[in-house]
Amino acid sequence: MFMVYCEANSILLMKNDEFKKKLIGSLAGLRQYCNNFTTNSDDADDLLQDTILKALSKCDHYKRDGNFSGWLHTIMHNTFINDRKAAKHYADVAIGENDCISIDSRHSYREILSLIGSLPSIYRTPFEMCIAGYKYYEIAEMLQLPIGTVKSRINSARTMLKRLLQ
Repeated sequence: MFMVYCEANSILLMKNDEFKKKLIGSLAGLRQYCNNFTTNSDDADDLLQDTILKALSKCDHYKRDGNFSGWLHTIMHNTFINDRKAAKHYADVAIGENDCISIDSRHSYREILSLIGSLPSIYRTPFEMCIAGYKYYEIAEMLQLPIGTVKSRINSARTMLKRLLQ
């Protein structure tokens, strides 16, 4: 099977096997390049996988005599940048005890922080402490409140925040 490439009215042919061999030969270098962008191996693996999938789906854009490694690195760089831009549209607000709410939001991070700051202090304080990583019992001790009251206020803060973000 052949892939057809058009370049300035000339048609170049390249076997699928040749493209795949180049791609496989580039994996080690791509994997190292992933580490420049990410902070952990799982994210690096995801970026590498996304890059390979995009390269395979966009193989008709590769010019046979072009710099294959440079083309792949450009795909990886653009994938990373686009993923970061997309991530700005989502904010995860951790509220402790392995409970997290994901807010699909049109609001910026600063706006969300401002909205949290606008909550009444009896709800905001335990909510902020929970976001900071304190456990319910720790918050209850520090604020000298029953643990049930802490849980209730955090839940109320979460409900108010969701309402404000709609």
